[in-house]
Amino acid sequence: MKKIIVASVLFIGILGILIVLLHIYNDSDNMLLKALCKGSAMCFEGVVEDVIDGDTLEINGETVRLALIDTPEKWENYYEAAIDFVWEICPIGRKVIVDEDDLQISGSYRRVVAVVYCESNGRFKNLNEELLSAGYAKILEDFCERSEFGKEEWATLYGC
Repeated sequence: MKKIIVASVLFIGILGILIVLLHIYNDSDNMLLKALCKGSAMCFEGVVEDVIDGDTLEINGETVRLALIDTPEKWENYYEAAIDFVWEICPIGRKVIVDEDDLQISGSYRRVVAVVYCESNGRFKNLNEELLSAGYAKILEDFCERSEFGKEEWATLYGC
């Protein structure tokens, strides 16, 4: 009888610890979203399903246009290099966080305009900024005043 009571107490204790750990894990995801997401527009975790071009990805069934940046078009030099760079930073299956631009929630050609943070080794990199830093994108200066991200350090560093 004592063995059954001891086993039951151990089982309940282990179950309690697992519940606490699960709660901490879920809270850490929420804390990450809160830390990376600005403003009040849509912000969500997702997975890259496709890289359409250097500044457009398919994430969780949504077409996401990277805010404030422009990469070369199909007929321009470095088009393939920009896409290859995105594939390297944010390949299909990669976990991402999408922070929609509060000042462009109507989107652009049925696309969500956003900053995309790509997970790499437990850290999230701002793909918009990474493309600028690597020289594969330029700032869309006409949108600096029409984007919540226009005053971000990375945006001002590259021309906003």
